Amino acid sequence: MTQSASGGSAASGADPGDETFARPPSAIAWRTGVAGAFAALAALILGVRSDLSPATAALLVLAAAFLPPLLLDGLPRLRGRAPARFDSDRLIAKLIGALCALGVATLAVAIFPFFHRDELAPLIAAAPTALAVFAPLIAAYVALTDRLVEAPEDGLHALGLAVLGKPFDSARLADFLRTLAIKLFFFTLMFAYLTADIAFYRERGLPTALASHADVMALNRLIFTCDTALAALGYLATLKLFDWHVREADPSASGWAACLVCYEPFFPALVNAFLGYSTGEAWRGVVAEGGAVYWLWVCAVLGCNFVYLLATVAFGPLFSNLTRRRIVTAGPYALTKHPAYLAKNAGWWIADLPGFLALAPVEALRKAAMLACVSAIYRARAVTEERLLAADPVYGAYADHIARHGLVARLRRAFAARLRS
Repeated sequence: MTQSASGGSAASGADPGDETFARPPSAIAWRTGVAGAFAALAALILGVRSDLSPATAALLVLAAAFLPPLLLDGLPRLRGRAPARFDSDRLIAKLIGALCALGVATLAVAIFPFFHRDELAPLIAAAPTALAVFAPLIAAYVALTDRLVEAPEDGLHALGLAVLGKPFDSARLADFLRTLAIKLFFFTLMFAYLTADIAFYRERGLPTALASHADVMALNRLIFTCDTALAALGYLATLKLFDWHVREADPSASGWAACLVCYEPFFPALVNAFLGYSTGEAWRGVVAEGGAVYWLWVCAVLGCNFVYLLATVAFGPLFSNLTRRRIVTAGPYALTKHPAYLAKNAGWWIADLPGFLALAPVEALRKAAMLACVSAIYRARAVTEERLLAADPVYGAYADHIARHGLVARLRRAFAARLRS
């Protein structure tokens, strides 16, 4: 998920230095995201070098990534909260809702082949035992959250009421079910990718030097492995107790279409049928491996992908697609509203440019047009995400700040000043 890149609503005549357009505080401090990322990386290295199964090692990575946000952001938010009035009927409804939600998730995993992945097999096999062990903790969490949050009548409560045949808020229930579907789909993907990457590095070894193009590709994959781990945590850590919960799941078909088409199983099918822009090893026809141009090219690609990772780091435990949680303004988001999409697409174009140059002109234009279509899809994602985030007034203030003080605004002012001098 990014915080889309369209301009803000600032008046064109406002002073660029006007404090009216100051950047709002980030929902998650930059140091919290960075601490979680370093913890995840350390656990990933330990997991790759351990004898744990890849799935168990992946769980270790998620647990390590969770601890810094818990200590630096989650637990401090509990200070000074006054318990709400105890309502046994509401609590019973929420416990029934939690049981029903687990049942829905179990049915989905049992029915749909999407969830029947080799990487998830150990997790699914251990699920019954884990649920039996953690059931009391889940019930305790629901009860504690019910007492300590400002708005205890949520989607879980609506689900419980619906099961009990009592009047319920249909909008809350629909939003809860959308959120549940998002978490199931994307956590499955992220966890499967993380588990597969741990198995890959266990066989190959973690990159320690850049002696060949294979080493460069291994380092590039490691960047995305870290991104995947932090993203997977985001789908698990939707904890209302710590104010990390989803405020709204995107209700629009266009938002879902623009997002889902970028992920398995949809994106591979799209690439195979229409958008096979990759040029493979054609770059070797114009760039000599190991030369100065090669290393400039490689560093540019790795740099773009590292910025992409930093954008995920900035979210801490708040990352998730198709949702509005709280507004992140730190890290790369201090410069632009969609650093992840900008960096990812720039990385793709830079990576494939030598391959395009190696092809015949007509074929190069055809491949470039395909990649332009992929970039257009990400632009559509940015637009639909901004539409969702606009419901939060903090996002409006943030958009105004970026319009006045973002990277593009700064470059424009610098260019204008140079022209005048």
